[in-house]
Amino acid sequence: MSDPADLARYIKSACADLGFDLAGITHPRAVQHHDVYRSWVSAGRHGTMGYLATERAVAARRDPRDVMPECRSVLVVAANYLPSPPAEGAPWQIDIAAYAQGQDYHRVLPARLRRLLDETQRRFGAVYHIDCHSMPAVGGSQGEGGEGKPRAEFVLGDRDGTTCDAAFTEFVRATLVAMGYQVAVNDPYKGVELVRAYSEPRRRRHSLQVEINKKLYMDEATRTRHGGFALLQNDLTRLVEAINDYIGSELRRV
Repeated sequence: MSDPADLARYIKSACADLGFDLAGITHPRAVQHHDVYRSWVSAGRHGTMGYLATERAVAARRDPRDVMPECRSVLVVAANYLPSPPAEGAPWQIDIAAYAQGQDYHRVLPARLRRLLDETQRRFGAVYHIDCHSMPAVGGSQGEGGEGKPRAEFVLGDRDGTTCDAAFTEFVRATLVAMGYQVAVNDPYKGVELVRAYSEPRRRRHSLQVEINKKLYMDEATRTRHGGFALLQNDLTRLVEAINDYIGSELRRV
């Protein structure tokens, strides 16, 4: 299944079979209703979740490309977690948030996504999961690697070789180095829980974390893009194409 339209139809059909109420695939772009989020925060609707109201959090929700310039497509799934309302004339009436009345969605949604991963692997034979992040150019007081320590331009994390085949990590490293980038492996980032949770190399399920230095594409003080953004975006497109060719050759080889 090499046609993108066929692949999109398969993914959305599989999501429906797994119980998701909605599933869609779109291109990353500036959010049209970002002002609604700002108003929601200004009205204090975020409650005690202060992390949603920081200027950094608000800015990050303006355009996903500001956080992940390498992003090409976005899969969005939704599930209705509102249970049936209490019977008419129930002897009690308590105001409880809708998401707290049903099962914990932190458990429900990852379980469904894991089943999607399983089904996709059965269909194609392997899974290559690339978990992308952006990192500050220099370590902070509570950051990985120590305060004041400069970071490489890219850091690849495979949890010391346990989450993906070593040849795949080396391929990504060598490809970036050939483009002129400074690349470190597992230093200071070894890979987050998502990388561990969705990996099992012996079953051909590979997961690699890619940390991108923010200095390559933005001014960290103002959180605005600079001239390096377009160059990085082009190089990341080339990286994705190279990874696609690598995976294709691996699938044909077995």
